[in-house]
Amino acid sequence: MPMDFHLDRLLNFPNVTIESCLQQANEVYLKLCFLNEESRCPHCEDLSSELHQVRPIVIRDLSVFGQPTYLKVPRRQFYCRGCQRYFTESLVFIEAGRHYTRRYEAHICQQVKLPGIEPVIHVEGLSFDCIQGIFKHQYAQKKNGRWKGVRGLRIDEFSKCKGHQNFATVVGDVEAGTLMEGECQKVGESLKTRAVICGMTQITVPVTYQLKVFLIGISPMIWRRLLVSSDSTIADLYYILQIAMGWSDEHLNQFTIHGKHYGVYHPGGVESAKNLGQA
Repeated sequence: MPMDFHLDRLLNFPNVTIESCLQQANEVYLKLCFLNEESRCPHCEDLSSELHQVRPIVIRDLSVFGQPTYLKVPRRQFYCRGCQRYFTESLVFIEAGRHYTRRYEAHICQQVKLPGIEPVIHVEGLSFDCIQGIFKHQYAQKKNGRWKGVRGLRIDEFSKCKGHQNFATVVGDVEAGTLMEGECQKVGESLKTRAVICGMTQITVPVTYQLKVFLIGISPMIWRRLLVSSDSTIADLYYILQIAMGWSDEHLNQFTIHGKHYGVYHPGGVESAKNLGQA
C-alpha cells in the first residue's frame, strides 16, 4: 500500500510508490515498492511476470527538506520463458551498477560547474573521487561529436578574482589538451581571464609521486607511503592524509608553504591561515 500520495508525487518515479520513510542521524531513507508486476525482457522484448529473485540496494537521491536522502530499491530479477534467460529489471531513474540516481548525478555536475568542487564536497558529503567519478560518468553519456572519442577528463578550478574565493570549474581533454566545458565561456571577457584559460588548456598527462609521511616524536614510527598524482591540490592532499592515517578531522592542523599557512577553518584555530582552496 502507498505510504503517502504526496511523497509519491515528490519522488516522481513511474510505477513506484514509497512503502516507508525512516529518518536516521539527519538522513532520510525511503523504501520503494514497484506497482508493476512484470518487466520487459531486454533480449527478446517479451513481458515476463516470473520473478526469480529480489536484491535490495541503497542509492543516493536528491535531498529532501535539506537532508541527504537514500532510496532502498528492490532490484528485481525476472525469468523470461520466451528466450529462457534471466534479466534484471531496467529502471529509468538509475543506470545499472550506479550508486546514484540519474537526476542526482546531473545535479552534482551542475553544482560543480557553478561554485566549484569544494562547496559540493561539504554540502553533499561526498569525497573528491566520488564527485569526479560522477562528473566523468555523466559526460561519458553524451553522444554528440564534441565528446566522442574523449578517453580522459581532467577537472580543474581557478579563481576568477584572486583572493576572493570566486571559483570556476573547467573540464579538459587530457590527451588532446583542449578545454571541453566550463564557466570560462561566461567569464572569458577580460584579457586576464583569457590568459588563465589559455594556460589551463595546455593540459599534460599527470605523473605519480611517492610520498612518505610519518609522525614526529612517536616510537615505534607511525608512517604511510602515499601515491599522489601531480595534478592533486593541497586540498586533495589534506583529504588523502585524513583517509590514509585514519583520522576524522578532529585535530587542528595546517600546511606551511613558503612561510604562508593554509588550512581548513576550525573554531579556535589559527584565523590567519588561508583556505586550502587558495593554495
